[in-house]
Amino acid sequence: MISYCQPSFRLVGRQTVRSDCMLLYEEEKLQLIEQFTKLKSHVSLTADLWSSNQNLGYLGVTAHFISEDFELHKKIIAFKKISFPHTSYAVQDGITSCLLEWGLVGDLFTLTLDNASVNNRAMKDMRDALGSQMFFSGEHLHVRCSSHVLNIMVQAGLKAKEFLGASGDKRKEVN
Repeated sequence: MISYCQPSFRLVGRQTVRSDCMLLYEEEKLQLIEQFTKLKSHVSLTADLWSSNQNLGYLGVTAHFISEDFELHKKIIAFKKISFPHTSYAVQDGITSCLLEWGLVGDLFTLTLDNASVNNRAMKDMRDALGSQMFFSGEHLHVRCSSHVLNIMVQAGLKAKEFLGASGDKRKEVN
């Protein structure tokens, strides 16, 4: 079909596509690492965990930084498979390996994660392991995701409203 539509098009194998993609990734990664080393500002990270329908755990990490020309940049620097269910060790290990791989330990300013208790423990363990190399010894490292906190508050409010509505109906029946 392809040769009929475009006779000069040459199909390539999946291994060729894979190796070309990996080459491009490595080139871009080296450029980004060089950009990180030249930064005069710190880098903040956001990380998120999720699970697939097949109970596979994943960790995504995004770097946020301001360039010398005061432009805000965000780059996905990791997308890793981690253990399921998520443990504090898996979270801490995934993020720590990312920091070391990209040379960001000393440049990390904050790390935004959701409010899960596993993340609180992971951040404590990360501060214990790398705190001496971090900005402010990692004391203000963990920032809780405000969207996640707001969602928890709204969900609690909706449950309270449902409860109050149900108990109000029962009061009417008693009177």
